[in-house]
Amino acid sequence: MPPPVPDTETSPGDWSQPARGYRFTGDSVSLSRFLPERAEGTVCDLGAGCGVLLLEAMAAGRLKGAGELVLVERDPDFRTFIEANVARARSLVPDLPPVRTLLSDWRDLAAPDLGGAASLVCSNPPYFRPGTGRPPACARSAAAAPVGATPGARWASPSPDPAAGRRPSPPASPGPPASPAGQDPPTERPSRKPSGAPPPGEPSRPVPTPTAAGPDLAGRSGRWELFGGIGSMAGAAARILRPGGTLLLCFPRSRLPELLAAASRSGLVPDIMSFPASRSLPLALLGLHRPPHP
Repeated sequence: MPPPVPDTETSPGDWSQPARGYRFTGDSVSLSRFLPERAEGTVCDLGAGCGVLLLEAMAAGRLKGAGELVLVERDPDFRTFIEANVARARSLVPDLPPVRTLLSDWRDLAAPDLGGAASLVCSNPPYFRPGTGRPPACARSAAAAPVGATPGARWASPSPDPAAGRRPSPPASPGPPASPAGQDPPTERPSRKPSGAPPPGEPSRPVPTPTAAGPDLAGRSGRWELFGGIGSMAGAAARILRPGGTLLLCFPRSRLPELLAAASRSGLVPDIMSFPASRSLPLALLGLHRPPHP
């Protein structure tokens, strides 16, 4: 088990994000430092929001060798921020691989939507079940980034965090053919019907509407499991990972038994764990893998 990851919110990026609603915090930065230095083929972020997690990792010198970054996000309102952040990342990382935005609910996602199985999946999913109250982390996230200019507020810090919480690179995967240098594939929206009953403990569809969930739907769905919880996220990761592929995520320590049970139901095996220090909300950084075929 690696040493604890330092509690840090330092970042080489200056990322665009909404002025209100869902806003990324230092948890995404800590998770980005948990990603491997090298990767192969397709790397996917489930619930990408503004796209900060993978772009932050690339800006910090990680994921070298990745063939494509796929940002899966169900809310089309984040597309403008993703485009701005990809442009920013290209100024920081000249050899940034093609970045594709996939507008999709992860509950409907399958490997063909990505163009093939991913070697690495990561996620900073919602932490809380609906009805569990406003967590302290929400107040911290609202204060962490001042409101900025259009198109949204920006969050910036002066320098990158030194390497911590490293893990081995995932096994090699050939990945899809690369797009021409400096060009990203267009945003895609796969058309797929909902797949079966929800995992244990998750609500059945239809999903909440903006009227039912309140005007701050993006902020609520980023913190509470309104559009699928840890069970459906683990199921999505298992569907899109190639055999031997890796899932990396952060999640509250208090819900680790629930996460591990969901991972087991999806056929994912835990193999690494680390803990960011000095968090008002104690978190765990976890690595799981899809076992290779016998």
